Amino acid sequence: MQILFFVMAVTAGYLAGYHWRDDEASLPHQLEQQQLALDAQKARVYELKIQVVQLTQRQKIDDAAIDEVRNLLKEQQQASLELREEIAFYRGIVSPSEVRSGILIQRVELTPLAAAQLFHYQVVLTQVLKNERVARGEVEITLSGVFEGRAHNIPLQDLDQQAKKLLKFRFKYFQMFEGDLQLPDGFSPHSIDVVVKPRHSNNSINESFPWPRLAVEEKI
Repeated sequence: MQILFFVMAVTAGYLAGYHWRDDEASLPHQLEQQQLALDAQKARVYELKIQVVQLTQRQKIDDAAIDEVRNLLKEQQQASLELREEIAFYRGIVSPSEVRSGILIQRVELTPLAAAQLFHYQVVLTQVLKNERVARGEVEITLSGVFEGRAHNIPLQDLDQQAKKLLKFRFKYFQMFEGDLQLPDGFSPHSIDVVVKPRHSNNSINESFPWPRLAVEEKI
């Protein structure tokens, strides 16, 4: 009986050792399989990173293309607006039946510049073609507004160092006055007042142009 138990124990030990050696022998294969799986995962991660980079670049390209189209559209709209303004401008000169005769304040424009309270201004005077004489005279441009809680008027010459003390005009069809004006701190403008005083005439032309409508940040 003891011999039988001994034989059974030896046999069990042998079989256990055999299976352990079998598992031990398969470890390199399992490790190799795990390494292959890990390498495959790394390759997939790298591939996904490449796709992310490509998609990001494509998105940037798409965004750039959209911005380019938007800028082009904006330029075309601006060009169309300027063309319509030029047509209206010259129509006012060559079509005296559509406008009153004599000198006209055709246009007053303000464009904000980069610096705070700094604007570029344009004042255009015209005369219809049926007047063959050369128009002469003086122009007074004044900014009206509020300063320190009180109504306050500032001559253009005080805001534009390049402007002459006396703005004179001499033209047959049209003349433009333009420059840059710097508003003082604390001054809140309400309007630009233009007075045209033709020579040899007691009839001056007075027009007031509201500031909020003029000082638009961007034309559409």
